[in-house]
Amino acid sequence: MSVKYTGYWMFICNPKKWEIDRFLMSGRSYDSFIITEWQKDHFKPGQLGIVRVGIDRRNKTQLGGREHLKPGIYAIVEILDEPKYTTDADDLFWIDKEEAKQPRYRVKIKYLKSMLNKPLLIQQIKHDKLLGKDKVIIKNFQGSSFPISEISFKRIMELTSSPELLENIDKFDADSLEEIAHIEKKFKYAVPEVKEVISKRIERGKIAEKLKEINNYKCQICEAMGKNPKVFKKPDGKYYIEVHHIIPVSSLIRGTLNFTNLITVCPNHHRQLHYGNVQILKNTEKEVVFKIDGKVVEIKKGVIC
Repeated sequence: MSVKYTGYWMFICNPKKWEIDRFLMSGRSYDSFIITEWQKDHFKPGQLGIVRVGIDRRNKTQLGGREHLKPGIYAIVEILDEPKYTTDADDLFWIDKEEAKQPRYRVKIKYLKSMLNKPLLIQQIKHDKLLGKDKVIIKNFQGSSFPISEISFKRIMELTSSPELLENIDKFDADSLEEIAHIEKKFKYAVPEVKEVISKRIERGKIAEKLKEINNYKCQICEAMGKNPKVFKKPDGKYYIEVHHIIPVSSLIRGTLNFTNLITVCPNHHRQLHYGNVQILKNTEKEVVFKIDGKVVEIKKGVIC
């Protein structure tokens, strides 16, 4: 039943101690979760997880007219930081107030999607050809945290129609080289989905805009091939151009968020770089050499002083 540390987690919630239904009804997004101590070194910012509810043993008084929660997955979350040994300063949703006061290893999380009104119930999971084989998710634990497989996490995303939730990944500043260096260090162990979101935000941010200006809004591949490097003018008078990460950020290779991993390209070459017949023959801080449809293309990289 052991699973390798993949960057994907399952947090087990016991409603008799902490009332996840009341929390999700409150509309709040940020909280912390108690984790298993021997796993504390494996939680890193930019990882993802699910919140799974076990058997709801609250009595009628504790429920206050609400229905018992059925065992299942009730939320998808983002890990925001490394665990810290601390108490829970917010005991609002704790039935067991003393539990909140106990110092434990806790990790800060952001709820990316609440599924309170439409949870993925264990009875449904058992009938799924893929998840039905995952004993870690199916077993009725009442507390703790567990690593889960990347395959299981992605299947949960499919079943809950949740790809759009990645846009809820916590915001960050990436408007300078120093901020990008900090982001790269912080999200070193992030899962590919989160790194892809980071990549897109940088491609649309101030650093990318600066690179477009330095390259005079030209497609560097078109220019290197002796073709018209400009596409069309936008209403503001500037030529439209896109920014591409040479090495995909989701590859988890160090340096992929750096400015030197960016070039400006037209929409056609941008798609070709992602999906076409392209090889990287050389990639340094000063230049990148592609082989595109059998042709060698040398591109000098922009430099921010």
